[in-house]
Amino acid sequence: MAKKLFSQEEIRNFQANPYVENVGKKSITYTQDFREFFVSEYQKGKLPTQILRTAGFDTSVLGRERIHSLCARFRKMEQRPEGLADTRKGNSGRPATKDLTQEEEIKIETIEDFKTALEKAGEKSCPGITFGFNNSFIAFKFYKWEASPEKIKAYTQLVALLNQSAMVQKHASFKSKDTDNDKFTFRVWLVKIGMVGDEYKIARKVLIERLEGNSAFRSGMKPVKVAAE
Repeated sequence: MAKKLFSQEEIRNFQANPYVENVGKKSITYTQDFREFFVSEYQKGKLPTQILRTAGFDTSVLGRERIHSLCARFRKMEQRPEGLADTRKGNSGRPATKDLTQEEEIKIETIEDFKTALEKAGEKSCPGITFGFNNSFIAFKFYKWEASPEKIKAYTQLVALLNQSAMVQKHASFKSKDTDNDKFTFRVWLVKIGMVGDEYKIARKVLIERLEGNSAFRSGMKPVKVAAE
C-alpha cells in the first residue's frame, strides 16, 4: 500500500515543528535531536504514538506505516558506530564541515577547549553568565528582579534541565525556525529537555504564560473532526 501524500497544509504544519529538518509530499527528515529524544523515550517503554504526540506530531496524518518505519529506522541507526547522526549525502541535517562558518567549526571536547574558545570570543559574548573554570561552575546572573517562590523554582528547574541536556548533547546548532505559535513551540522544547510530568507542571505554566499562542495545539485551536457521510 502506497504511503499517503501530505497536503500543502500538512507540510506547513510539519515545517513549524522544531523537530522537523525537512518535509516534502512523501517524506519527513527529522532532526537528530528528535531521533535521540525518540529513542530515549522508547527505551523508557513509551509507545511510538505517545512519543510523537508529545513532540507535537499529528499521528493520524503520519499514518501507521510511517510510524512503524521511522521506529524501525531509528532503532537500526542507534546500533551503528556513528549512532543516530544522519550520514546520507546531501541530507538536510547537520551541515558539512566545509560549509560551516568559522564560529561553527570550533570543536570543544575538553574544558580547556571551551576555555580557549571563550577567551577568543570574549566573555561579553555571554552576557549574564559567569564561568568559574577553577571551581568547575557556571553562574547565571541574568535575573535581577524580585520574583515569587514559584518563579524562582521554575527558573532553577529550567537551568538544571538545560545543564543536564547540555551534558548529553552530541552537537548543538544556533539555527532557529520561525513559528506562528510561540507557546506551543516552547512547550515542545521544554518537553525535549525533560520538563515533563507533574513535578514540572507549575514550572511549565510559569515559563509559557507570557507567550502568545496555544500550548496544546500547534495550529492554535483544537482540530475539528469531520464525519464522512
